[in-house]
This record gives sequence, C-alpha cells and structure tokens, in this order.
Amino acid sequence: MGRKSKIKRERNTTVEWTPFIEATSIRQQGVEVPLEKTGFQACFVNSLYTVLVRTVNTRIGLCAHLSIRRNDRRAIHDWRHLQRIKNEIVGPECEAAELYPAESRLVDGANQFHLWCFEPSYRFPFGFERRDVLDANENPVPGAVQRAFGDENL
Repeated sequence: MGRKSKIKRERNTTVEWTPFIEATSIRQQGVEVPLEKTGFQACFVNSLYTVLVRTVNTRIGLCAHLSIRRNDRRAIHDWRHLQRIKNEIVGPECEAAELYPAESRLVDGANQFHLWCFEPSYRFPFGFERRDVLDANENPVPGAVQRAFGDENL
C-alpha cells in the first residue's frame, strides 16, 4: 500500500499508482451512474483502475466479486496489478480466483477482469503451499525473467 509505482502510458507519460478512494457512482459511456443502479455494493477508484465490489453467495460460502477495469479501458492484464488490487480492496490474506469458465458461462462484454475473493480463513484446495517470490535483483531461476518490485511499468 505504501509502495509507489508508475505506470507507463502512451506518449511516454507515466501515471503514479494512487490509493483507492471509495466512490458513490461510476462513469459509464460518459454518464455518471449511481452505485445503487449497478448491482454492486461498493466502488473504488484510483489513478489506473475502477473496481466494483459485490457480495455473492456461493456453494462454498460468501465471496466478494471484484469487477476490475482500467480507467483507460485498455485490455491490459497485469498479474501484479490484480494481486495488488486484491490486497488493497479485500486484504493480503484473502485468496482469490480468476475463472476461465466453460463457454456456456462466458461473460465477456468489456475489457474487465473478475476476481472471486473468499474470507481470509479460506484456502483453495489447489495452489502452492508456500510463498516463493523473487525480485529482479535476487538470483532467479536460470533463464527466468522477473521485474523489480515497484517497477510496474507497462
């Protein structure tokens, strides 16, 4: 949260990642839409992203659905950005999944990404058992390429 990063934009300009602030409406197609008309319970906006949040009752319990879009509406998918959004909105110890659904359940109407986040005590029955994170300055696996933390330029 206290880490500052800059995101490269077109025309060689950069935008610094700012903290998320809660909003009561969202801008859709040039029109301000009140949050209560969106079907979501919360909205958070920073310099790069808009995140809509709603609670969903699933077969395995309640989860937070984060609907995430870049403010410039570009179709850029950056894993570290999604991890940071998840950490800042629902917490660093919550696990989240990004689902690649069966075609019969596919929703793809805009350049938006969806995370399904569960309570901090819940762990998915798959995934890695321990943390293993390398910064670009550490000795990475031979042939692996990793950017430095805080260098979140696109």
